[in-house]
Amino acid sequence: MNRTLFILTILTVAVLAVQTFFIDRLVLFGIRADIVLIPIAALAFQTGRMVGMGYGFLTGLIVDMSTGFLGVNALSKTIAGYLWGSFHTEGKPLNNWLPNQFLQVFAIGCVFHYLIYSGFMHLYLADSVWQFIIKYLGGQTLYTLLFAFLFRLYFWSRQR
Repeated sequence: MNRTLFILTILTVAVLAVQTFFIDRLVLFGIRADIVLIPIAALAFQTGRMVGMGYGFLTGLIVDMSTGFLGVNALSKTIAGYLWGSFHTEGKPLNNWLPNQFLQVFAIGCVFHYLIYSGFMHLYLADSVWQFIIKYLGGQTLYTLLFAFLFRLYFWSRQR
């Protein structure tokens, strides 16, 4: 338990550092990826709803404390972690998933995450509902999905 908690802490710090120093600099048309969702999804797939929800809440709270707007990331990442944990299958580790299964389920969770997060943070910025759907829901989901694909491709090729 202590080893797992230590590894999760190191992973969280590393992902937040990569997000802050590298990914946030790769903004395309005002859209940025949120790679913090990838370890939340991976942990939730492997352990279930409660752990995914708890880890999503804690990482969301850390992100919220660093941005100054408390609660939105914690709420959206908690719900996404719970949703991803719903796809947990006992005895079927994440590396046995087909790459498209991982990405499809990851995309579903991302849509719910960005629906909540962008609904609070960006809805007033959009000129219309369509711009909100295309730019913030679709754009951010696809951009984050690209990084999830690269993550999955890297680990998929290392296992073979």
